[in-house]
Amino acid sequence: MWGRRVPSCFQPHPRERNCWRSREKQGTIYEVDRNNLGKNCGKLSPPCTNSDTQIAQELRQATPGVLSSPLYWNGRVYWPSFDFLYSWSVDPASGLISTLPTSRSAQQFARTAGASLSANGASNGIVWIMHNTGELFAFDATDLTKVLWTSGQAPNNRDGAGSATKFAPPTIVNGKVYVGTSNSVVAYGQLNATATTPTFSPRSGTYSGPQSVTITDATPGATIYYTANGTTPTTGSTKYTGPVTVSASETLRAIAVANGLNNSAGSCRHLYHQFRHRRRTDSGADFHADGRDLHGPAICGDH
Repeated sequence: MWGRRVPSCFQPHPRERNCWRSREKQGTIYEVDRNNLGKNCGKLSPPCTNSDTQIAQELRQATPGVLSSPLYWNGRVYWPSFDFLYSWSVDPASGLISTLPTSRSAQQFARTAGASLSANGASNGIVWIMHNTGELFAFDATDLTKVLWTSGQAPNNRDGAGSATKFAPPTIVNGKVYVGTSNSVVAYGQLNATATTPTFSPRSGTYSGPQSVTITDATPGATIYYTANGTTPTTGSTKYTGPVTVSASETLRAIAVANGLNNSAGSCRHLYHQFRHRRRTDSGADFHADGRDLHGPAICGDH
């Protein structure tokens, strides 16, 4: 029997304080209280007959069978079975799972396949599972009918692992996915992927007073480093933790750094202070104050 502890069952009934979900080879799912497993049902008074009424939940023959461990993420339970990869929803009030699967892969997998899950907190969930042919699959964790990527999709079997190992779920760490084969460990990661370029608000321009500048980046989990003297930033530069106050003419440059990705291209913004009046041209490139021209690209090279 294979099981997985799930975070406390929210507002459970009295017998359900810390949930444990497990399945037997025949595919029945059991949900029990880890602090009170329910004892031998047949020896209770009165004894159980056709179902295990002393536990929180029992779903008989939920799937054809199972030999692997489940996964839990974001209110869902995932389980590779003797045929497909399944998921069930978890009721936030009772902690019980749905009586029927809420999602199922179209692809069938061997009963010895193991799955793993990666996510960025409560978003970007991906279920990884190795097919017995040696092909690694990545499924959208919110909808198992959606295949995000497979190691067999590139031409000429470029990403093929060569073989699969029984009961060996993939390992995900630092932006890479590792799978064991019969004679090696194969690592998968993004090819020449680069973090997105940070953006500034407000944009380059001429301003008549101090400005609070925010720097953002669209890459999940990225760390931003910046300089305020026009020099090229590195991971040794100041780490961005919140808005930067600019009270004099300054050139800000920033990069984004994320695990498994190349560092982003540098971005630049020049804020020119003029305390009598300000005007910005429609082109968004040239800045003018008191008869003096300040050409943005000449300073930053971008906008």
